[in-house]
Amino acid sequence: MQVMPTTRNKRVKNHLKDMIERQGTTAYRVAADIGRKPSTLHDVMTYRRGISDDLLVDLCDYFRCRAGDIIEVLPRDREAVASQK
Repeated sequence: MQVMPTTRNKRVKNHLKDMIERQGTTAYRVAADIGRKPSTLHDVMTYRRGISDDLLVDLCDYFRCRAGDIIEVLPRDREAVASQK
């Protein structure tokens, strides 16, 4: 799994793309089902924007998961590794 930094914090990575693929659906379908714009999910998946708490709650409800299943905070020692990729 590739570690890509967000624009705000290089230690936070998200697993949204992986979750969507595991469900066998598309970002467009998820966005429609939770009442969001597809571009919002695309921007989160490509690290163009961070994930808001409201969106995180909507996604957790949709996937029936916990926040930690969607986002991960990397340990400080992995920050340098994440910024090199």
